[in-house]
Amino acid sequence: MQKLEKQNNQMGIGKSLLATVILEAKIRECSVLMLLNHKERESYQREFYRKQGWIERETVANFIYTFNP
Repeated sequence: MQKLEKQNNQMGIGKSLLATVILEAKIRECSVLMLLNHKERESYQREFYRKQGWIERETVANFIYTFNP
C-alpha cells in the first residue's frame, strides 16, 4: 500500500482513483472493469479514460429503464 501511496502522490485525483481501482481489481482477480461516462462530460471530451488505456466499446449500447416518479 505504501508503494501505491507514493505513486499516487505524483498523480491527480482521477489518475490516482483509477490506479487504486485497477490495483484492487487485480488483487480480486477480476477479468474486466467497466465504467460509464456521459459523452458531454469534460473528461470524455478530453479523452481522459482513453489516455489512461481504457477502450471505448463502440458496439455496446447502454440502456436504462425508468419508472414513473
